[in-house]
Amino acid sequence: MTLTLQDGSDLQLEFIYRASIQRWTVDITHPLLNMTGFNLTQGPNILRQWRNLIPFGMAVTSDNGLDPMNPEDFLSGNCQVYILSASEVQQVETEILAPIPLSPA
Repeated sequence: MTLTLQDGSDLQLEFIYRASIQRWTVDITHPLLNMTGFNLTQGPNILRQWRNLIPFGMAVTSDNGLDPMNPEDFLSGNCQVYILSASEVQQVETEILAPIPLSPA
């Protein structure tokens, strides 16, 4: 599938189920990032390590709390993938992934 992001760039995604390892992977093509066979795991932004380089992120959630492992995980609605805008990536950073302050001793 091809998506046009808010900045006007195109993002191409190809989701692939790999039966031999019982995992879902994704191929990502974007002017600033090209990856093949990236494992889909549950998380608020699985592309976090590239957050300062790309204008988007990717969240993966599941109803059963597990990473996508079954061929029907997306079709059944158990797992969902969300493409995050740059502002949503920032929101995830500040509201979800920000370090938890230490309580006074």
